[in-house]
Amino acid sequence: YQRRVHGVALVTTVLCTLLSLKVVGFLDLGPVTHYEQRPMCTRRLQLLHIGAPTRNQLLDHKLSKMPPRGCALFVEPHPTRFKQLNNKYQHRDDVMLLQAIIGTRTLDSSELYFYRPEENGMSWAETFGSTERFHLEIMAKRAHRNISSIQSISLPTYSLNDLLKKYDVVEVDDIEIDLQGSEFGILAALNTSRLRPTFITYSNAHLDGINQCSKRCSIVKNYFRGHGYGVIGTAKHRIQWKLRPPETA
Repeated sequence: YQRRVHGVALVTTVLCTLLSLKVVGFLDLGPVTHYEQRPMCTRRLQLLHIGAPTRNQLLDHKLSKMPPRGCALFVEPHPTRFKQLNNKYQHRDDVMLLQAIIGTRTLDSSELYFYRPEENGMSWAETFGSTERFHLEIMAKRAHRNISSIQSISLPTYSLNDLLKKYDVVEVDDIEIDLQGSEFGILAALNTSRLRPTFITYSNAHLDGINQCSKRCSIVKNYFRGHGYGVIGTAKHRIQWKLRPPETA
């Protein structure tokens, strides 16, 4: 009997040890999932980043400015970039990670395809990707890269409103969008009469096509100007808006 009790205790200890290793990230018991939620992050987001970067210090800088109980949501469809985000931020309780496509969901499907080059061993291929197949092909041609085959990855798709409902969010302080040409659909769905983020930043490099910014750029600019926003910065095809304080009588 004592041996049996000792055996059960040993097995329990081993399982608890493995679980603790998984929690702190020393043991990988499975693939990266599409969803990483933090129950404490509800109602209000300090930062919503759609198309989150992984090779600069922007996210770290913005996270360092969050209040103690602030929360951020990073959405990234690219598998390699999402994995990098997951490795970097999965242990933070104030960060939620989601691998998905944010855009216009079709009526008969809640999933769309993300396209990426299927070039094994090529480092450049890990940075290429788009929800539009033709966009990927044109970008690769302009970069003088030959794509032998294209991988299509089915991912869950949300509209901006569905994304906010999924996480029970009613307030967002800072929204940033960089999706290699898919920004317009999200910006068009952003109802600033209901959701009033202090900062809105997006890439306008491909709003009207590859390296084109004309009619759609004007539509977006006129919309934000008409809803109380002013431009506070432009750099490298990025434009940042800030909500102007209400005029006092």
